[in-house]
Amino acid sequence: MTGLAAWLLALPFAVASPAPTTAQLRELMRDLPNFATELAYEFCPQLINGETVLENNPDLIALGFAATPETGGNVDFPGFARLGQTRKDGYVAVGGISGKICEVTASGPEAAMALRQLRAGISGLGLNFEADPANSGPGDKGTVEAFQMKYSATGQVQLRLIHTTTGDGAPSASFQIIIQEK
Repeated sequence: MTGLAAWLLALPFAVASPAPTTAQLRELMRDLPNFATELAYEFCPQLINGETVLENNPDLIALGFAATPETGGNVDFPGFARLGQTRKDGYVAVGGISGKICEVTASGPEAAMALRQLRAGISGLGLNFEADPANSGPGDKGTVEAFQMKYSATGQVQLRLIHTTTGDGAPSASFQIIIQEK
């Protein structure tokens, strides 16, 4: 096990509580902001830790996602894969690359509420994230609020909250957690 993998397995958000059951997530998925927040704080650590995958994931399939993710679409992360679903209250997607990045996006009228809940969840991680002004602010991907935390002399975890609009003008909120090695 690499030092990074061991560190990730020791993170409080990766082991703080057992993953919710599919039945619990089904209850939470009735509300787009709660569903996005649960995916961000429960599924993403598992994907980052290499404990789960997107493709043919029975829990995600039970939640209405397809078995096979779409690939591409993220020039910063070749191999990025994403599963999405259109709902009556908007759109939700989860994607990433095991060990590198996980992203959850919520689009539609509830996106602002999802962003507030995603932001509020950061403090519950019990980790020492610091504001990252160099990577925060308006940009080509929307308005970014970035946080970072070093875990070694050459590695850091970056957490980003992104507020933007979709091509059809709908509000959209994204949560990204990224592992960076220099």
